[in-house]
Amino acid sequence: WHTVTPVPWNIVSGGQPYAWSETVSAPGRNGYYLAGGLRAGDPDPSVGDAEPVGRLLFYSAVADTWNTQLPDMDQARYAHVAGTLPTPQGNKVCVAGGVGKDASDQTVLLQHAECYNFNTNSWSDIAPLNIPRFSSGSAVGPDGRWYVFGGITVSGTGNDQIFVPATATEVYDPATNSWTVLD
Repeated sequence: WHTVTPVPWNIVSGGQPYAWSETVSAPGRNGYYLAGGLRAGDPDPSVGDAEPVGRLLFYSAVADTWNTQLPDMDQARYAHVAGTLPTPQGNKVCVAGGVGKDASDQTVLLQHAECYNFNTNSWSDIAPLNIPRFSSGSAVGPDGRWYVFGGITVSGTGNDQIFVPATATEVYDPATNSWTVLD
């Protein structure tokens, strides 16, 4: 182990560190991306005081520096999944699910998914997950598809909502921009 340049919290969030982020290596870029997170509040979505982060940072292992000038995600989120996906337009860093805020500033589980394009330095939406979920796992398979599994989702409506395990696995196919729930 060796010490590297720390995340520049003073620039990216007024000096306040955040957690529940996702990191994604970027093949051929000699570094990794740090996406989203929880700046403050209780991570339990039912409490409702969470402050999700929409920042995207890049750490260069070669230069030992952080690029803080990348565009924010369209949807701030924490406890999401992330992966580097091969697409027809080249590799992209993609994020899906997690916990965020809706238009009325209520804490919600997300189905929303989006990808950062290295070439255009911009985010674009992709098809949403079929199941809103947070604290899931994910992996990009050798087939180039993105598998999202486990985590927590909701059951019921309104005041009768409860958190339950997300038992279904979904797979995203970048060639068709679609998610499929697997058996």
